[in-house]
Amino acid sequence: MSNLCGHRGFAGPSACILKRGHGGAHSYGNWNDALIREEREELESLRQQLASCQAALADTEALEIGTGERLAKVEQQLAAAIAACKLKDESIEAAHNGLRWWMDAFPLHVTEADNEEMLKLVKALTIHPDDSALKAWLEMSNTADCRSQSSLQGVVK
Repeated sequence: MSNLCGHRGFAGPSACILKRGHGGAHSYGNWNDALIREEREELESLRQQLASCQAALADTEALEIGTGERLAKVEQQLAAAIAACKLKDESIEAAHNGLRWWMDAFPLHVTEADNEEMLKLVKALTIHPDDSALKAWLEMSNTADCRSQSSLQGVVK
């Protein structure tokens, strides 16, 4: 449906080519030309909207690629941190076992400082990094990214 007034004051192809609901006198011109011009303007507006949506989608896809790369880097850093913690646990456990052996072998030479050191080693061995919460967050983030990408693609299609 046209947004033009369309009032026909004369016989023939002319009609009011002003916007519907205009105030004042009608302005008559070639109705068909006015309709074609109006359709071209609407088509150009839709082309601009499509170009804008495509640019937004391209930006989003570039962001998602960057996000995926950052997530992969974070996962690598997490794996390296957990591996380092496991190595430290092994070293602490070796120190604990050595100190325990020494304390068992030479009980008369055990001091309060040795007991405190043993307590520190035992406490350190009870701390274990847990990556399950971070992994769950990463999975949730990946799912949310997929949902946002598919919703944007639905707008452009």
